[in-house]
Amino acid sequence: MEGFVREIFDNTVVAAKVYRFCCLRPSETVERLWLSGVYNGFWKVYNQVTSNERAYGGDGLQLFMDGLILAVLSAAVWLDFDAWRIPNGLIIFGTAAGAGLNFYLTRLFGLADAFAGFLIPFILLLPLYGLSMLGAGDIKLLMAAGAFTGWRGSLFSLAAAAFAGAALSITLMIKHRNFLKRFHFFFHYIIQIKSRHCIQPYYSLKNPQRGETVHFSLCIAIGVCAYLIARGGVV
Repeated sequence: MEGFVREIFDNTVVAAKVYRFCCLRPSETVERLWLSGVYNGFWKVYNQVTSNERAYGGDGLQLFMDGLILAVLSAAVWLDFDAWRIPNGLIIFGTAAGAGLNFYLTRLFGLADAFAGFLIPFILLLPLYGLSMLGAGDIKLLMAAGAFTGWRGSLFSLAAAAFAGAALSITLMIKHRNFLKRFHFFFHYIIQIKSRHCIQPYYSLKNPQRGETVHFSLCIAIGVCAYLIARGGVV
């Protein structure tokens, strides 16, 4: 089990670094090579797991799904910290893989569950995006994770990620000793909405403050890991 999970992680981190290179030096040929490499690596590990399913307790495909979602999350967190963005290509790959594998496992029921898990973060977090409290990449990452975990895992991961985000925010405020400053900013924001009778963006996502901004992708990864542990996954 550890072998194929480690292989998924290694291949995905390498793919993330290559994708980052493609973003800095755009090339259609190089990007096609990256997508081809991810595709081939995906099927290589899939065939290895399914061909040795008995060695993994008869649930090799589910273990493969768990390892793959952790690999996608690790790549997303790495890219978020490195470039402050989560590529759409990674989101599309994760969503398609999660929905496709759920369909393979339980057919239409699995596909419906994946779609519900995909849709829940969009519905619940869209208002926060409108207020500039949360980036689009974070919401799309949660949607991709929901395609793997289904609606129950999506709700659990979202709640756990919110809790992790609150804990990290408090930790950062203690570290930088700016709790009163942040409280004053939030209080002033509420007063501004009340006086102007319109909703204004809470925070400028285009100019994040390094060292004082929580990368919510990390909180999402923590939330999904918490769900896998509670459910009994590879973590």
